[in-house]
Amino acid sequence: MKRFLSIFIVFVLIFSFASCRKAEDKNSDFTTTTTVAPPVIKEQSHHKDFTDKNGRIVYVVDVVLPEVSEYADNAVKDYVNRVSLEIFEDACEKAERNVENAAVSMDSLDTEKPWVNEIKFETTYSDGRFTCFLIKDAFSFSGGQGEPAYITKCFDLKKGEPCTAKAFAIDEFSREDYEAMLLDELIKPMAMQNFYPNNPEALSEKNLEAFSRCFTLENFYLTESGMAFYFDKTEIDPELTGVYVCEFEWANLSSVFFSPADIQAIDY
Repeated sequence: MKRFLSIFIVFVLIFSFASCRKAEDKNSDFTTTTTVAPPVIKEQSHHKDFTDKNGRIVYVVDVVLPEVSEYADNAVKDYVNRVSLEIFEDACEKAERNVENAAVSMDSLDTEKPWVNEIKFETTYSDGRFTCFLIKDAFSFSGGQGEPAYITKCFDLKKGEPCTAKAFAIDEFSREDYEAMLLDELIKPMAMQNFYPNNPEALSEKNLEAFSRCFTLENFYLTESGMAFYFDKTEIDPELTGVYVCEFEWANLSSVFFSPADIQAIDY
């Protein structure tokens, strides 16, 4: 009997120690993953001139893009910086293809002002888990400045990969169902109020159908207080230019999306 009690007591002590160690490990993991510092974002500038056969500058690419200078995970840092640099490389490839077009245009307008592709960014949100950039891609046609197009890059730093709005979804609906729900419950009601600020009633069924055709979960970005979706106005109304933005507070998204803070608390 005494031997049995001794063995039982030893077993209890070992089990208690293991349980405490497991709890400590879990708490340790939580602490290290939730206190990761946000990446340090700096600007990296790139400029390249493209000349025609006469040596005249006909196309200019002028880019300021984000560069992660400090982050705990070097592989993630290198990945984000590589994606950022690809934007500049893509702009240069586009310029190479259009050197002759730019030269002909300058000759026809009798101007020495080249075509200019200017790209700038802003960090709309950044913490230890998610970082999101809004990149504004503007093009001027021999002096005439056009409305910038939007490009967004949102990264899940823990997974080391880009993410869409679906990464914050509460329910496991299909992509198509989620897009339909967001359109019907959030985006279209907002558009009916402010897409035409001076005449909200001008938004037609044709315009609303256009929202459905061009909406994608990639066209979003995080803000400090919520999430925004954006649309090329020309796709909604061919007579308009620029970008239409639907921005929502987290309080208005709580039934469909987790906030970054929610995800950090859940997925540790």
